[in-house]
Amino acid sequence: MPLRFIFLLSLVSSLVGCFGDWNHNPNPNGSSPSAGGGSALWTPPDPPPSLDECLPSDDAWDDITRLYVDTEWSIHELITCGQVQVRLTQSMLAIVLASNRDLFRGDTFERVAQYAAIFGLDLESPFEQAENGRWSMPIDGADPSSRFWVQFFRPGSEDPILNDPFRLDSYLQGVHVETELTLDEMLEDIERRNTFWFFWQEEGPLIDLLNDGEPLARIFKVQVSIADIAALVYPFFDNAGAEYGPLVSLVDAEMISCIELRDTRARTVVEYRADGRRDTIAAIAGDGEVAFDVDAIDATDGTYAMHGDATDLRFLDVKSLAGEIFYEITGPDLAIDVVSDFGSGNPWPITHWACGDCNESQRDLE
Repeated sequence: MPLRFIFLLSLVSSLVGCFGDWNHNPNPNGSSPSAGGGSALWTPPDPPPSLDECLPSDDAWDDITRLYVDTEWSIHELITCGQVQVRLTQSMLAIVLASNRDLFRGDTFERVAQYAAIFGLDLESPFEQAENGRWSMPIDGADPSSRFWVQFFRPGSEDPILNDPFRLDSYLQGVHVETELTLDEMLEDIERRNTFWFFWQEEGPLIDLLNDGEPLARIFKVQVSIADIAALVYPFFDNAGAEYGPLVSLVDAEMISCIELRDTRARTVVEYRADGRRDTIAAIAGDGEVAFDVDAIDATDGTYAMHGDATDLRFLDVKSLAGEIFYEITGPDLAIDVVSDFGSGNPWPITHWACGDCNESQRDLE
């Protein structure tokens, strides 16, 4: 039973990954989707009819389409970082619980983490503590200055949380946990709930986030099964009846995120900042979405420059974006407008080209 279940989850995860990236690939000849990739293998598409009145030379068309595609590869980091943020929110309760290393009798943390990973859960945050309550991580392949960071807030407060929200001892100190089942016993029947008894001694600085801010008994229990934990990431599992006790309200804390990226791809340099809108941990986890506002996207190859922006560009937890990005490409005797249209959710956009300024109206786009 456990082995069949583990195989099923692994299969589902692999299928989600495969279907996430194959559609609407802007460069079917194969540049890398990760930051820092190149565009050495390149065949530009034919110019659309919408550019008949301002058609650039073949060389210029090659350059501006390469500039556009390199930029879209960099924009794909929104999907990568959006997925990191959603997975973080979905794993938040598990991360806090697992920060107490005696959670399971006789089982090392590494073994527990290994099984959790099979079910799509990370038991440790990938972020490092930075200034002013920010939690930051590098963006693979991009300039070393590029960062993805998140920041947490109490509900309704403008002051960031400065304590570590991923550790149980930030909420309760001197915690001892006793359990009724071992990890192996839970794996034998993934729907069998284990009871975790929590005994604590002192209040931590974030105790007001527990139990909806109400006074907390010195002893409380959490009752969850393996299936309940898997349901944090895979909603098709039924976790009705799971009991996280006073810990459940910690996901009412709110968070923002930010991607600050500088990326070099062959001759193209791309820079942008994308701000993830503030929402509760619970809402982001439940909806599987992060809404990004991108005030400025700037890219250049030394000859041509591209400037873009986007409002309410949403990451969807199917490795897709939803919404539109508006660009203007300028250079020697050239001005072309481009819209990247992700629709209601696609990993790669449908591209619309037009002469002049298409940001005022999309009726001229083909």
